[in-house]
Amino acid sequence: MNILALLDEKGIRYVQKTGDEIAIICPNQATHSDGVDSNASFNINLSKEVGHCFACGFSLSQVGMTTWLLGGKIDDVQMQSISLRSRLKRIKEQDATIYTKDGVGCFVMPPGEIYPEEYRGISPATFKMLEAIKCTAGRYENRICFSITQHGAFIGVDGRALGDDKPKYLRPSKCNAKEWLYPFDLAKARKVRRAILCEGIFHAVNYLDKMGEPEALCYFGSNNWSEHKTLLLLEMGLDHVVFWPDNDAAGIKAMDEICPTLRQWMDVYFIPPAILPEGPDLADFSKDEIEGFLNRKKRWK
Repeated sequence: MNILALLDEKGIRYVQKTGDEIAIICPNQATHSDGVDSNASFNINLSKEVGHCFACGFSLSQVGMTTWLLGGKIDDVQMQSISLRSRLKRIKEQDATIYTKDGVGCFVMPPGEIYPEEYRGISPATFKMLEAIKCTAGRYENRICFSITQHGAFIGVDGRALGDDKPKYLRPSKCNAKEWLYPFDLAKARKVRRAILCEGIFHAVNYLDKMGEPEALCYFGSNNWSEHKTLLLLEMGLDHVVFWPDNDAAGIKAMDEICPTLRQWMDVYFIPPAILPEGPDLADFSKDEIEGFLNRKKRWK
């Protein structure tokens, strides 16, 4: 998020402080003497995207800062920020307590071995990095299985058929794909600055294989989109997201539904479906093709 540009758009002057900090007149004027902050007391850390007033104590988290700069009212910003932080804390606690690797009721990876060969143009090294399993027995036989981890907790399995078996994707009955972004933990650990939102898990895996960075996050289809995933994206502190639709009716519908909800909280770009071929998708493209499409992204208004 470009805080300086957004301040300029709002006509708010700022004073350069030390390092990556600036100061502005406090947005929360009501708590100051005579309703005026005369000393530019509100300090903003540009790298952390947070702010604090040393005169009245008013603070804005990254979520609150984003909302306020995009036009939200201070009272609404405070309430939304508190609500989001509280819910995100509950999400982390749930991931840490219910799905610990050795805990009761945790998911177990099917029997098998790290996928040993190239598949769909994706290298064995990438499958090894993701610890993707080629299942050799049981319900998941002849499937490649990915372990879904978030906040260090193992919360599910996504098994993709290697042949024509149905269904194409198989998951344990208690999994909740509405809470998944993949590979969330890897992307957060690498501190990526943008997220490429894509529908299928092989879209994300192929992007990682070709581009070398876990920027592409699979959201597991529009039916599995939820506010939970917006919270996860906000937690990552991204500069922006890029929505990469499939060039079909379902992909365009997903784009039209998801992008407006994200735009309330962050900068959103999209790959215009019209420039994408029919049939092949992000799971099939080369590095040069991916870079070419990203260079033609457009901002969601």
